[in-house]
Amino acid sequence: MSESFTLNTFLEEFSNSQEQVEEIEALDEEALKEIVPDHLKNVQAYFNEDKANDVWEQDEFLSSKLERLERHNNLSISNNTSKSNIKKTLEGWEFRQLSSTARYPSVNMQSKEYLIPDFDSTGAVVDVNFGIMDGMYDEFRRQSTYGKDWDKRQVMIKFVEKYRTAYMTRDLSQLGTMFADQAVIITGRVLRADADDTNNFAYEQNQPTQPNVEYLRQTKDEFIARQKILFETKPDIHLGFSTFNIIRKNNQEGIYGISMRQSYTSTNYSDEGYLFLLIDFNGEEPKIYVRAWQPQEWSEDALVELGNFRVNF
Repeated sequence: MSESFTLNTFLEEFSNSQEQVEEIEALDEEALKEIVPDHLKNVQAYFNEDKANDVWEQDEFLSSKLERLERHNNLSISNNTSKSNIKKTLEGWEFRQLSSTARYPSVNMQSKEYLIPDFDSTGAVVDVNFGIMDGMYDEFRRQSTYGKDWDKRQVMIKFVEKYRTAYMTRDLSQLGTMFADQAVIITGRVLRADADDTNNFAYEQNQPTQPNVEYLRQTKDEFIARQKILFETKPDIHLGFSTFNIIRKNNQEGIYGISMRQSYTSTNYSDEGYLFLLIDFNGEEPKIYVRAWQPQEWSEDALVELGNFRVNF
């Protein structure tokens, strides 16, 4: 059972040292706890009081993302949140999580959301994303104890959070990269396509009701084209997941599948579909090699799964 407390409680608990750090160096968890409270105050002030931050404005990526988070989601940060923690990640640290409310007036909708600020090894804020569904993070952490693969599951969770945030900030460039035909590196603040990589995964239809390769390519292109229209014409857009699963391929080390049933609500339009991603952790950097988008597909026998792909290493 999670302990309920206020954000100010956290700020007071860890704000014992206010000394300025004179040298930029990698921090451990205890040192980070001393400076994170000020960052959380700044995040709260940015969304609740429209208060700019001079340091963040010098980071073009971060300042643009924060502006789009606010403009497209009308965010306010709550002072009441469940007990939160600073957690180590592959690339630095994260604070999981800040409770917030997003508002979408044209669809008469309010959504409880969690913001996840990311910090680099020196404690600087480098990114902010929407979190996954409440409770799913702890469930994936529990599942990782069986395969001892939390490091990989954490990378996938953070990628999905960045994907959802790209959608809800209308970042068509990042969505386009994610659905590119090439392999895509999923770590870092920005997704990067790797045109020189070789796709070693062959798709096979295991059921007559499953789509062929050409259908999957067509629906992927149509998805991006459709999002461009929605982003340009709809005042409000919200993306949610009704299911989110991570599956490891039993006979191949480091190969994972992510499946999500996603629904999006926008002004005068809503839709639902199934998204499958295949991720390979065997190279120097984890990459997506397969994206299968099946709009308005509810038949379990027709859904693309990890078992549809043969690995040709």
